[in-house]
Amino acid sequence: ELAALEPLHAALEAGQPLREIQLTPEQKKATRSFQLFSEKPRLVVVNVADDETDVEQYQKLAPEGSKLVAVPLGIQLELTKMDAEERDEFCREMGIEMFDRDGLIRQIMDSSRQMLFFTAGEKEVRTWMIPQQCPAVEAAGSIHTDLARGFIRAEVITCDDMIRLGSEREVKAHNLARQEPKDYIIKDGDILNIRHN
Repeated sequence: ELAALEPLHAALEAGQPLREIQLTPEQKKATRSFQLFSEKPRLVVVNVADDETDVEQYQKLAPEGSKLVAVPLGIQLELTKMDAEERDEFCREMGIEMFDRDGLIRQIMDSSRQMLFFTAGEKEVRTWMIPQQCPAVEAAGSIHTDLARGFIRAEVITCDDMIRLGSEREVKAHNLARQEPKDYIIKDGDILNIRHN
């Protein structure tokens, strides 16, 4: 463990955050319990004036390597208080757009190296957050450890296919459901049915 940590210590002493270093599996394991702040990704969200157009000045102030999102929160808060028709008319008259909250959530997830996958049953659809590049067996374990232990395979449907065709039955009728092994890397928006014993 000491051999894994020594190069990281040297990098930290030199002022290099761990988020900029490609850690080996041994280094990830050795640092996991420390929860080091410099290993965490950064996304800077700046509240700007409603008429602010030049956000470059804020990028210069943001820490190096950080992503920056500028949001005029004052006007956006007012827009959320309006009904849809009034909001659309106001936006047209003022030449503004509603802030893309979903886009911000995607940026946060991307910065934190997280992604979503879904599980779907007869009565329920659930969303699960996992690390990017996560194998199917680990995704199953994020739901319940028994699913990882008894993992056989994952039946995978894409969210796009489900929306386009309207039901799991239709997706299967078009032969778009795939059987994937435990090392299958989950893609953002996959819908999984975990087969286990």
